[in-house]
Amino acid sequence: MMMRALQLLVAGTVFTIGAMAQNNGSTQHFTLPLETDVAGCNNGETIHLTGEIHSILHMSSSSSGGFNAFTHSSYRGVTGVGEETGTIYHAQDNFHTHMIMNPDGRTVYTSEETTNFIATGNHALSTTFTFVVHMIMQPDGTVTANVDHAHSSCD
Repeated sequence: MMMRALQLLVAGTVFTIGAMAQNNGSTQHFTLPLETDVAGCNNGETIHLTGEIHSILHMSSSSSGGFNAFTHSSYRGVTGVGEETGTIYHAQDNFHTHMIMNPDGRTVYTSEETTNFIATGNHALSTTFTFVVHMIMQPDGTVTANVDHAHSSCD
């Protein structure tokens, strides 16, 4: 999931810069297909997920020349199947980001993501993942603050 956060950061940055050049204060909605494998709590069983990710991206610029981007993404109709047990999982995900790009080139990025894989039947364990990332990047690309926290639990 962390890789998805970084991919969305890069895509969001490129999209944000392009959109900000054309429009001040815009909101975009987009849906992407999801098909991936994740490790669950049942002896590391692989869960094959399919469905969609729905995202809302809002961008605005400041009078000083900087801009903000806010993203909210969530799963839509995402289910998974355990490859060994055949357990069906219903997946819920909420992903929020906030990126501030200052006129001097300093960027502050924060994201939070919580994902639940809720097992149905077969006495399988449900899985919860939580990721928090906070990063500050200077104009020359140097990262001066990088906090990331990952936590998972099996219920």
